[in-house]
Parts: sequence; structure tokens; C-alpha cells
Amino acid sequence: MLTPGIGSPLCCRMVRHLALLFGLLFIAVPVRAAERDPAAAEELFSEGRAAMDRGDFASACTRFEESQRLDPAAGTLMNWAECLSRQGKPASARLKWREALDSLAPDDDRRAAAQQRVVALDAVVPRLEIRLEASVPPGASVARDGVPVDPVTLGLPIPVDPGTHRIEVSASGHMRNEVLVSLAEREQRTITVSAGAPIVVAPARVTDVESSTRRGVPLGAWVAGGIGAASLLTGVTFGILAIVEKGHMNDDCSRASGSPLCNQSGLDAAHRGQTYSTIANVTVPVGLFGLGLGGYILWSSSREDASSRAARGTGLHVASTF
Repeated sequence: MLTPGIGSPLCCRMVRHLALLFGLLFIAVPVRAAERDPAAAEELFSEGRAAMDRGDFASACTRFEESQRLDPAAGTLMNWAECLSRQGKPASARLKWREALDSLAPDDDRRAAAQQRVVALDAVVPRLEIRLEASVPPGASVARDGVPVDPVTLGLPIPVDPGTHRIEVSASGHMRNEVLVSLAEREQRTITVSAGAPIVVAPARVTDVESSTRRGVPLGAWVAGGIGAASLLTGVTFGILAIVEKGHMNDDCSRASGSPLCNQSGLDAAHRGQTYSTIANVTVPVGLFGLGLGGYILWSSSREDASSRAARGTGLHVASTF
């Protein structure tokens, strides 16, 4: 048999693994110790006993529960179980008595009393059997009082506390269905639950969508507005050119004895200015008229749409009234 040397890689790996193991152990021990608090658990237990003696079972059960969490003990479990029983929760009390019974040693004198309490509570605890209708789609989930129900327990009489219980069924494509059922002591009930109503997504009204898509801005408004904008731009451009040519004419002409004297360049500028001015005088009014006409068509169309929507709304109101 070969023994790894101290400086061998195998030996180094073994040392590292052992160091890691001991480190985890040293970390785990304080963590587990920090979870337990016997002193606080003892104080809570005393307060729980005092609360139960004065009939404050809600406070007593809460303190027993926290004491059991801080320092688990069979005696705490039995007091907790008795508190739940006096609170009117035989199913919960029966469960805690069974936990206490399982934690007691075989020769513990308290086993007989714990066993008697389990038998006594088993006789009065109500049972609820939940079944699903055949119409419930696969994959549906069931919850009782907000706690998921294991599918394996469906169809079995499960012990529950007396009172009103809320059964919820959730299924894809269906609304959540909620059923309330009340049970008294010793009562056994079987309920069959179904999924909620199917969720129906209303299809969009094709006629409205198509008409609104086609409607948009009326074609007449586009044409009139386009011609008006182009004409107005043309008129403004030629008006500016006419002003420029008038400046050229003034530069090339002079006045003597009350009459202008222009050279050829001045005459050409005057002729071009006259032409540009004429074009501007025609296109600017046409542009203004086109823009006005396009705006009027657009305004008329919006009024018609508003009137038709109001008419449809009135029709729907009348239909729903009658």
C-alpha cells in the first residue's frame, strides 16, 4: 500500500478538504446555537401558561409557538396542543399532540395522556373531502384557506378545524372560482368544485377598425391643402423676387424733370418685376383659398365623425335600455 508523501499533490488536496470540513463545522455550530434561545423560550412558555389561565388563548398559542421554535420540547408542544384545543381548533391540536407523542421517549410517563388526547380529538375533528368536476382542465390548482392543496389529497377526507373554509380553484383560461364551506365538529363533508367561468376575449370590431383606418384625413382636405400650400409658397417666392427686381430697377433708373430715365438693364428689371408681381397676385389668393378649403373639409369631416359616434352611443344606450 502506497502512502502519499507530505509534499505530494494528493496530500495537499486531503489537507485542504479536511480544513474546509472543519471550517464548515465551526461555522455551523454557532449558527445552530444562535437559532436556539432557551432563556427566551422559557419566558415565552411562562407567559403562554399565564395567558391560557386567564382565557387569552390567542396570545397563549402564539407564545407557545415561538417558545417551541426557540427551544423545541415535548412539554411545550403539549401545552401548545392543549391551547389549540381550547381555541376550538381540534384538527390543529390533534396534529400537535401527535408531534408531541412522536417526540416522547418510549418509557415517558406522558405518552399515555398524549395518546388519549389524540384519540379524543380524532373523534370530534371534522373532515372535508374536495373533488374536482370532470370539466376542470388539467393543471388546475386548488387551495384551501390560501394554502395549496396537494393533488394527491383530492378525494380524501382531510381533517380540518371547525368553521368556514375558502376553497379556490385556479385554471388557465378560466376565472378563479371560490367556494365557501362551513363545518361543525364531527361533521364530514364532500364538495365538488369546478373551474370558474371561461375568460372570453371580445374580438375587435373589424368594421370600426377598418373605417377608422380608411377615414384618417379626408382626401379632399389633402388635395385642397396641398394645392393651397404650394400656391401660397409660389406666391410668396415670386413676391420676394418682384421686390428684388424693383430694387434693381431703382438702381438702374434715375429721375430727371419728373420722368424716369432707365437704361436697358433697368427696363429688363422692371419687366421681370411686373411679371413676378402678377404671378404673386394670382397664386397668393389661390393658396389662401386652398388652405381654407382644406381646413373646412377637415373640420366638416371631424364633425361628421363626432355625430356618428354620438349616434352609435345613443343606439347602444337605447338597445341596452330596451
